[in-house]
Amino acid sequence: MKTRLTLVLCFLCLLAIVRVNTASPYDSVPSSSGQSNVFIPFVQDSTRQLSRFLEKSRAETREQQTLLDRQRYFTVLAGVITLLMAVLAAINYRSFKREKRLNQAVAEQKEEIRIQAEELTANNAMLTRLNDEIAEQKEEITQINQQQEETIQLRTAELTQAYKELDTFFYRASHDFRRPVTTFLGLVQVARITVKDPSVLELFERVQQTAHHLDRMLVKLQSISDVGLQRLQFTEIDVHDLLHGVFKTFKDDLAQAEIDFRVTVGVMSFYSYPSLVTVILGNLIENCINFRRPDRPHIHVRVYRQADDIVLEVGDNGQGIHPRYHDGIFDMYFRSNENSKGNGLGLYIVKKAVQKLHGTITFTSVLYEGSVFYVKLPDLPPGEEV
Repeated sequence: MKTRLTLVLCFLCLLAIVRVNTASPYDSVPSSSGQSNVFIPFVQDSTRQLSRFLEKSRAETREQQTLLDRQRYFTVLAGVITLLMAVLAAINYRSFKREKRLNQAVAEQKEEIRIQAEELTANNAMLTRLNDEIAEQKEEITQINQQQEETIQLRTAELTQAYKELDTFFYRASHDFRRPVTTFLGLVQVARITVKDPSVLELFERVQQTAHHLDRMLVKLQSISDVGLQRLQFTEIDVHDLLHGVFKTFKDDLAQAEIDFRVTVGVMSFYSYPSLVTVILGNLIENCINFRRPDRPHIHVRVYRQADDIVLEVGDNGQGIHPRYHDGIFDMYFRSNENSKGNGLGLYIVKKAVQKLHGTITFTSVLYEGSVFYVKLPDLPPGEEV
């Protein structure tokens, strides 16, 4: 803009010089005042033209400035728009990439789900086959179980019948065998009165011992029959009558062996099954007699109440039981050595009778000092069955 203004000023000065130099020589020379009058309008006109030119230049300058401002505004706006478009493009690109990754992940998951669905379908088919096979096997097992149940019921019935027959045989055989044994014992008593020969009396004495031993064996067989009863009707037992009967059974043996037999009664009566209680006491006392000590043997029987139970305690000062035999003394036909006088059924019958009465049996024993057996039986009210 300054360059253009300078050029305009130079042009106006040049024009004024040309007009002065081109004046006619024949013209009168104006006076100094006249020259001043001619030059003033020219200057004024030049000034006006210069003012108009300057005004026009300013207007053009303002228009150019306005145009430049608009161009600058639009340039900034275009830059901002471009920046926004670039940001949006970046966001869209990132969104596109993310969406692409998500779509790829979804596609992979869909493929994995499809594979798993195929595997599940195959597994379901396999499970269906297995369930069908299991159902068939269950059906076969059910049929086999039914057959086995029928077989077991049949065999149980046969065993029950055989047990009843065997029990009847034991009962009748023991009674039938006891008749001649009783006859032998009666003949021994007659022989003691009528025979005077000591040697013959000694033979009859041995016959009596043998018959007595056989009678004990038959009584134990009867006891096994009693233990096998299905139902037991409990009745009141008089303790003194019970002990008197047991003492009467072993009276001769106690006297012959010179055993000190003592009884302590702490209860007058209780409710149980009399024959099985007699079997329990009888076998325990017989064991005490068979395994007594040679000098000053004694047997102590106590009957007392412990809470709601009755305790039968039978102890001695006999041979005792070696610890290695403690676990087997209640087994059938158990004998600790070949010199034992018992037949191995006594404690077995005692254990079975105690279990039949819903009781318990324990013992303590010291070798060569003696043993004590504790039988605990429930005292049930009258009429109650086991």
